[in-house]
Amino acid sequence: MIASRTATGIKAGIAVGLFSLCVATGGFPQRLSPRDDPEAAANGTTYIPPQTIDSGDYNGDGSDEMAIFRFSNGLWGIRNLTRAYFGALEEVAAAGDYDADGTTDIAVFRLGQSFWSVRNLTLFYFGTGGDYPVPGDYAGDGTCRAAIFRPSTGMWSVRDLTRVYFGGSDDRPAWLYLNGERAIATFRPATGFWAVRGWTRCYFGGSEEYDVAGHYGGSAEPEIAIYRPADGLWAVRGMTRFYFGGSSDRPAPADYDGDGSDDFGVFRPETGIWSIRSLTRAYFGSTNDVPATR
Repeated sequence: MIASRTATGIKAGIAVGLFSLCVATGGFPQRLSPRDDPEAAANGTTYIPPQTIDSGDYNGDGSDEMAIFRFSNGLWGIRNLTRAYFGALEEVAAAGDYDADGTTDIAVFRLGQSFWSVRNLTLFYFGTGGDYPVPGDYAGDGTCRAAIFRPSTGMWSVRDLTRVYFGGSDDRPAWLYLNGERAIATFRPATGFWAVRGWTRCYFGGSEEYDVAGHYGGSAEPEIAIYRPADGLWAVRGMTRFYFGGSSDRPAPADYDGDGSDDFGVFRPETGIWSIRSLTRAYFGSTNDVPATR
């Protein structure tokens, strides 16, 4: 998830123990841990990556699976379902239901080259160096489409569908569904400013927090939410606040029990433990893995 937003070329670094894997290609940074980056520590800031996974129901049963992607060798692990090798160090996970069959497809996006590969389905180029992959069902027809957000211009481009300008270089794309469609939405860490096209604008959160919007209350409308790794704070706007997780945990909210509401979950890379609030705990994964579910 490299130390600078303006880094160019292909660089990678792995710090074992504190888990910081950094990759930058063509200006797109993807730090796999929001913590323990030397440059961030020096200037008092933390870079937290955008969400690049659209969904996590890998068997089509209506509930999301615990799943991991390992950058070092392209391993995908879907708990109680399958393991597969697909991807490489320069690629980020971009899973989604690309063929609208109700099952999440394993997919990756190659940094810098904007090359998309969907396992057993297709591969193509879409985007350019510096773009963020933001796959999703933007038409509400059940099909996940390849899409990019270009921070330099604020452009969103959804393959074979639309192109709009929304946001800018200080924003990161936010994962959020509204009325059955992936919304064009941004979160500005410096000020905690959320902007959801055609829905709302508000201030909630800040630079040390993950944006983790979802459907936590089971209602038709999503909830804006943040997770603060420093102390494990989850805050859902207008709904609840509580502590669950800690500084080494990555948020992994998803609908793990298939009831239509997102569950609060965290993944701890050092031990591979998943903790889903009020549901379960399980060991699955290891130090260099990132959660591949949503």
